[in-house]
Amino acid sequence: MSVTDRIREACAHVAGSARWVRVDAARIEEYAKSLPLGRAVAPAVDWSRHYRGTDEAGTAAFFVTLDAINLGSGIFRISRSARG
Repeated sequence: MSVTDRIREACAHVAGSARWVRVDAARIEEYAKSLPLGRAVAPAVDWSRHYRGTDEAGTAAFFVTLDAINLGSGIFRISRSARG
């Protein structure tokens, strides 16, 4: 199992055991169909530019931290015209 597979598995566990937030599984397909897949880019990890920990926990911690910064920073704002 790859590092990203383990991260996905851990995220599924956290989501499944959350007390205050629930995933509405009945809406997943509808939501997925609404995504602008024509504009989506499949990212690949370039290990020459990303930190790779000495173990899986270090690598996972890097990506969780990076995603938290990207999500919380507002740096990837979407203009109103791009949403429609």
